[in-house]
Amino acid sequence: MTTLRPGPGTTARALASLLVQSGALRHPLRARDAARFGLAGAIALAAARDPAAVALWRGEESIGTGALLAEVRALAAALAVAPGERIGVRSDGGIGFVAALAGAQAAGADVVPLGPRLAPADVAGLGLARVLDPRRGAGGATTPWRPGRLLLLSTGTTGAPVATARGRLGLGALAQLADADRRIAFPRGPLLLLAPPDHGHGLSALVAALLRGAPVVLASGLPPDEQARLAARHRPAAVSGVPAQLARLLEAGGLGGARVVVTGSSPLDAALRHELEATGARVHDGFGATGVGTVAIDGRPLAGVRLRRADDGTLHVRSPLGGPREVATGDRVEWARGRMRPAGRAGDLVDSGGELVDPARLRDLLTSHPGVARAEVTVVADDLLGVVLHAHVDADPAIETELRATIAARLSRAEHPRRLVIGPRDPAR
Repeated sequence: MTTLRPGPGTTARALASLLVQSGALRHPLRARDAARFGLAGAIALAAARDPAAVALWRGEESIGTGALLAEVRALAAALAVAPGERIGVRSDGGIGFVAALAGAQAAGADVVPLGPRLAPADVAGLGLARVLDPRRGAGGATTPWRPGRLLLLSTGTTGAPVATARGRLGLGALAQLADADRRIAFPRGPLLLLAPPDHGHGLSALVAALLRGAPVVLASGLPPDEQARLAARHRPAAVSGVPAQLARLLEAGGLGGARVVVTGSSPLDAALRHELEATGARVHDGFGATGVGTVAIDGRPLAGVRLRRADDGTLHVRSPLGGPREVATGDRVEWARGRMRPAGRAGDLVDSGGELVDPARLRDLLTSHPGVARAEVTVVADDLLGVVLHAHVDADPAIETELRATIAARLSRAEHPRRLVIGPRDPAR
């Protein structure tokens, strides 16, 4: 067998669940907006359902669904956007970022979320007409929304970030999101979101929570001890994050009594799964890619998704969120009892804490420096992140400060070497 598909009736069951949980039957026009406008439409539907309900928390700050919608409308009205204009929105992981992202998309822009780990050189290479900082609206005038596209960053064949468009959030894509929620069976209560909302993992979790009426505690980028304090204060029903974030949260103080843990973006090893389950939580492992969204939960494909294992063992995906094309993910996979099981990456890219990096980018940057005679980059196993990069540079140690500044300006944080040794290589090694 080379192809996995969801069972018959999966899409119908997923949409039925979404209709019940989202309030779409009572607010059909807002439900239509959710399908057309993505994040902004999900906020509008949440506000129609209960405008006083808390939508988001960030630290000590919170905002209701109605107030969040007013900010999105004000921001959309304030942006003069040319058709197809590409706008970047810097992410601080907070409420202002969510509002700005939704507002720019509702204004008709092609919107690129920019995470804080991106290098300035990579941002400069994205062809952005302008970049918005996280911002809050003050209400006021509104204009009709125009559906813009959301362009998420993925790692291209060169390792450099590439803006990738997902398909429209139509019925098929909504069924794909809803089926993930149905499989996981989230209990009622807040979602503690560790995954960055500028990445596909975190953004999908955010939109799905808004659709089902769950308040979201935005914890991305905060220190683990602060995330643990938020978990203890809000007592989340569920936690979502990459394995490295979940491991740090456990070490810092625990899950706050969460009954469900959803992970993804990076392999979940058996030891961490055991630690998470020992807290009493149900653990669900999601699998996806930037261009196609989450496509499987616990190895089984979601509604509308087709998983194909090519002859070379790599995974090819067709999904509603990915549009009509089949996407090669670059992951090696195996089939086991009707489930997909990841078996590592194909090619030169490696997974470091949920981010794909190309060691050659670091090596090429180091060797391009005029003071470097030779550079060697190695991929080293790491208990928390899976792998990290180490580098040895044959150069005068006096250039270390300059070299580190070049790395910071040109490469994302995941590509920075965890260990950088500058000096002649010991010939005996």
